Amino acid sequence: MDLPQLNNVALQFKRNVADANNMIQHWKACDSAFFKHLSDRVNLEDYAEKIQLFAQRVEAWHESTLVGFLAFYANNVTDGVGYITSISVVPEFGGKRIGHQLFDLCYRELTEKSFKVIQLHVADTNAQAIGFYKRIGFVATEQVDGFYKMEMKIN
Repeated sequence: MDLPQLNNVALQFKRNVADANNMIQHWKACDSAFFKHLSDRVNLEDYAEKIQLFAQRVEAWHESTLVGFLAFYANNVTDGVGYITSISVVPEFGGKRIGHQLFDLCYRELTEKSFKVIQLHVADTNAQAIGFYKRIGFVATEQVDGFYKMEMKIN
């Protein structure tokens, strides 16, 4: 789906298009922006394979470059709980509300599938991400091992 240009940058928002190589290149471009470098926490190849096999993805593309990425699991249908496992925007594309747009697409998809809650985990010292999640409606429900579990009810 095409969206209007954001600050003179033409973007396309797509679902489940990125392959493992696209994801890895995107994460490498974002690595310095992660509070704790993603490449220090996970094996990027294994993580990309897991996401490609089991997660739903919403993606922001500028030409042939993946500039925004949100991966979520929608497999807990019984409890109606979706889980965001990854959200990132290439730093040069920050400040264009791409993260908000990606989240809106995720929220819409989970709503259409009758999910009731969206959950995620974030480092308890990552004030920027916590602030973003709070602004879009998440609340912290518990703190364990240096992470907040946050959730949002779906209306």
